[in-house]
Amino acid sequence: MLPIAMHIASILLATVLLVIGVLFVVRPQMAFKVSGHEEAAAASVLGGRNAGLAIFILGLLAMGDFKTLALAFAIGAGFGFFDAVVTVKAGGSPRNHLVAGSIAAVLAVYYFAGVPALEG
Repeated sequence: MLPIAMHIASILLATVLLVIGVLFVVRPQMAFKVSGHEEAAAASVLGGRNAGLAIFILGLLAMGDFKTLALAFAIGAGFGFFDAVVTVKAGGSPRNHLVAGSIAAVLAVYYFAGVPALEG
């Protein structure tokens, strides 16, 4: 029974995160209210998320879990390209986001294709 409950909990958590994520895009004020985040702390929250993603990627690399690493880079590419669109809509330059998204996309393809053994 426990494995089923954990899968259900995982699906529920993913659903809540998805709903909050969509709210932040379409109704930011409601999202702040629902999520419990304060607007003044948004930059720190974003910094924490970026640091967490970096640690996750380094951990996957250290464990040699290359298929999951590929997925992480694919998701990171999506972040980069999404952020580029949002930045342009806000009047900013998408350059850094496009560069990061492109690098992540290349890494995703590389790790999905399979990783040759490191030499030396």
